[in-house]
Amino acid sequence: MFALDDPAAAARGLEGVGVLLLAAGPFSLTSAPALDACLRAGAGYVDITGEVEVFESIFSRDEEIRAAGIPALPGAGFDVVPSDCLAAMLASRMPEAVRLFLAFRGFRPSPGTAKTMLESFPRGGLVRRDGRLVRVPAAWRVREIPFLDRPRLAMTVPWGDLATAWRSTGIPNIETYAAASPRAIRTARWLRPVTPILRWEALSRFLSRRIAARVRGPSAQDRERERSQLWGRVEATDGRFAEGRLETLEGYAFTAASAVVCARRMLAGDLR
Repeated sequence: MFALDDPAAAARGLEGVGVLLLAAGPFSLTSAPALDACLRAGAGYVDITGEVEVFESIFSRDEEIRAAGIPALPGAGFDVVPSDCLAAMLASRMPEAVRLFLAFRGFRPSPGTAKTMLESFPRGGLVRRDGRLVRVPAAWRVREIPFLDRPRLAMTVPWGDLATAWRSTGIPNIETYAAASPRAIRTARWLRPVTPILRWEALSRFLSRRIAARVRGPSAQDRERERSQLWGRVEATDGRFAEGRLETLEGYAFTAASAVVCARRMLAGDLR
């Protein structure tokens, strides 16, 4: 056991360790010191983040990571493994695509996911436009998504694919959506004017405690029973398009499986 607030101690804690699999969020707080420790110790780095800013931060350290000779793999869970595979498949079908839309029908959030949502909500939404990340209001756009089970309303969310799919596909315009009820969409839009107060440290701490006390996340039975669904669409400038749909294990169950597979592949030397 070691804390992340002491880089030297964290690096000593990783001596002799081949790969660190980071599952403790919010990753905006834990990722950078954990990666620092891996760089010092020469250990591979894997996490299960879905936070755009964390992806961008790690990608910005590419030269440093390569110089250290370690592999670094953020987003080894539900976000972004299945959605990135779907995006790459669609881009291979239409290499000339200039727009990418991704959507997921998810699952009841865990306390950690809920805290990450609380942390990111004051920043509003996010899209990629002409290759650049651009801030937009929360629930900026709403569209009906033809998921496998039935059509569902979905709203734009700052999903991690805004960072990763651009690099996987080269498509410069990307929007990411999450299925949501009409009530949830109305609430997200109603809260737009008051989001600045969520930056107040005292209020943020209070809401985090409420989340810890009240949010339970999916049970083991839920994770066994539920399935997550994804949808993607790419479009060319002349109006041609290609769509795809995907079903996976429930998101947290998928994350537990895929993150371990990624870490094992890294230990085996399969990942550069």
